[in-house]
Amino acid sequence: MSYTYHLLCVDTLEVLHLGKFACLDEKGAPIPWKATGWLDHSVGHRIEDEELRGMIEKFLILRRGKELRVVPDMFLDEIDPTGEALHHLDRLAEVMEQKVDPEPDTYDDLRRIPAEFTDRVRRACATTVANGKGKSVRSGTPVPGNVD
Repeated sequence: MSYTYHLLCVDTLEVLHLGKFACLDEKGAPIPWKATGWLDHSVGHRIEDEELRGMIEKFLILRRGKELRVVPDMFLDEIDPTGEALHHLDRLAEVMEQKVDPEPDTYDDLRRIPAEFTDRVRRACATTVANGKGKSVRSGTPVPGNVD
């Protein structure tokens, strides 16, 4: 059993192919769900395991603060039937050669989080706690209000 998924940056309309997520190995034996990767035609081999994780990590750090969604293949076909709007990052080099700019900075990144997003997450947290569904208590410094 397998299903194809992508990581979509809603803000930039960039798509990173994750390949199929499978719970069976090549011989049909059960395995934990995992992304199996995809064939990068520019280099002639499958992008999987460490290379795939590296691409995902790079995609995430480059798009920190942006809205990201894991979506199935059919969703992309539905929202962009002509394939003209979305930019599919379909080469390892295309992702890995991108420069991380600006460099990560916790305080700058925190200031860039939109107030609407902070409010939405706070409401969700308050609802979870009010419904008695909180999972754990984490120590640390509370997130300060936005500084926009």
